[in-house]
Amino acid sequence: IHISKGGIKSDCTVCPSVKTLPPSWRQTLEKVMEHALASREDYIDSDLMQGGGVVQREEKNVYINWLRAELGKLDQENMSTRKEKHGAKITSTTDNSPAGGDTNAPNENNQIIADYNRRKQQFFYRINTLEKDISSCKQSRADISTRRSFLTFQMSDAQKRILQLEAELDRISTLPEKMDVSSNVIHGSDQRFTVLRLRQELRNELDETHANIAMGKAGVIEGDKTSELLSHQIEVKEERLKQRHAAYFSFDCESKLVMRFGSKICLDHKVVMAKYFLIWASMAQRRTRLRRIITRVARDERRKTTILVLKRWKEFMQKEKDGNANSNEDELFGIGGALLKQAERKQNESIALTAYAVKNILH
Repeated sequence: IHISKGGIKSDCTVCPSVKTLPPSWRQTLEKVMEHALASREDYIDSDLMQGGGVVQREEKNVYINWLRAELGKLDQENMSTRKEKHGAKITSTTDNSPAGGDTNAPNENNQIIADYNRRKQQFFYRINTLEKDISSCKQSRADISTRRSFLTFQMSDAQKRILQLEAELDRISTLPEKMDVSSNVIHGSDQRFTVLRLRQELRNELDETHANIAMGKAGVIEGDKTSELLSHQIEVKEERLKQRHAAYFSFDCESKLVMRFGSKICLDHKVVMAKYFLIWASMAQRRTRLRRIITRVARDERRKTTILVLKRWKEFMQKEKDGNANSNEDELFGIGGALLKQAERKQNESIALTAYAVKNILH
């Protein structure tokens, strides 16, 4: 809180939290190289060369040469990574498809298929992402297997070291504590120690070796769990990759089918409307012809039926006049028959009136 000369307090300002990233492998090697070059000792204690958190005493020149070799490997890896990225950029500008297909066809047919380029790029991005994830998981699983072998080798050496330390402890267990003895177990060469100091050094190293074995076992167990998890992730991602390939194959087949008929499709609105109008006119003419045919057929059927009915009517009326009508065989029923009788009666009346009128006129 800032307080001015007049006693006015400002608002409280909270500094954002800052997180320091751990140093990279290159930064660690460069820092250790600086200490090694600045050291005046012939031997350097470090856990980098052997790994596993076990501190070993190394010769200065051998250690410096190893550091230079590791830095050289990192430089080569960085150069190869840059070349791969540069080559990938060039390839992506010249070829957007995994199989190296022609990119002009999608641009020409992008107007026929909506969002063709975008959908195709989405398929490629998802497929490439899954392939990279699968490759990364496999590489991590291989690194875990290598790490497991290294830890197993270290634990085997640690077990042998425990046997040496316990044998040395058994050898000096009966000696007086102030007695001076020679031992090559601690530093690899004969050195003079008091029994008390040698026993303490042996026990300290024995405890440290047991702790390293415990750490190695924990690392192996954790590596096995991580390897199982990576194997499961690889199976899931490979299944997804198969689904993406199948979906892209279906999309590609449908696109090729549409593109095959793309040249026959006109995008001009007026031409499309004229084409549909011609199709509609052709269908209308066809329906008109069919309607004429149906009307003619229906008219012929009605004509045939009417002729048949009139013929039956005349036969019936003739039989009725002659008195030969059979009530069981011939009979008029319904409103149609009644109207026919009424029509015939009126016709006869009209004929009779006309004949009477003509007769009167003639006389």
